Amino acid sequence: MNGYSIEDSHRIQQRAAQYRQRYPQFANWAKGRGVIEHTDLTQVRVFDLCQELVCAGRYDSLDDALIIFEAADTLTNAAMWLVAHMTYASRVDLSGQPLAADDFKENP
Repeated sequence: MNGYSIEDSHRIQQRAAQYRQRYPQFANWAKGRGVIEHTDLTQVRVFDLCQELVCAGRYDSLDDALIIFEAADTLTNAAMWLVAHMTYASRVDLSGQPLAADDFKENP
């Protein structure tokens, strides 16, 4: 599956759960955005990276570092939404209104 032993996988799950419980901003990021989801392994790796960035003086706190990851998730989710819609439709309605039948491409 992911190349980790059962013990390592369990440890990763535990660490991710501890980080989510201890750090509210991290828990918020860990939920993902729209279709963006984060596995426990991704959560642990991002937490470790954020800690390295803080220790290196690139950010003042974990929360400051997570702002970049939250923004990346938001942007990626929006881009995926736009690509999916523009594949099948000639236009998108940002207000969320339904599209008419003639708004869709005849041959996507």
